[in-house]
Amino acid sequence: LYFSTTHRLQTAWDDQCDFSGNGDGTLFYPGSACPPGTGPGCIGGSTDIPIESIRLKRLRDGREDYEYLRLAAAHADTAAHAEPAGDLARHYLRAFHRASRLAVGPGLP
Repeated sequence: LYFSTTHRLQTAWDDQCDFSGNGDGTLFYPGSACPPGTGPGCIGGSTDIPIESIRLKRLRDGREDYEYLRLAAAHADTAAHAEPAGDLARHYLRAFHRASRLAVGPGLP
């Protein structure tokens, strides 16, 4: 799915990537522990906890959207309830395909 998701950057705050790729598929960034008495400005408090990337947050949001649609379909009592979920899914799929054609453009790979 993503290149180098398990590669640990030494510091994401100075170098965005190690391999000249835009983000390198990084899902987590290393936190930076604050030395005692330094005040705000460090992420992670006294430990260098991993920080989630925006890419990971968007993956999570997509999974949540999918689960909401599955719940809506599973709890639909009648076809009248199930149809709006199907319409919504079809609408998003059409929008996705239109956007992907725009991103590539005619004659581009």
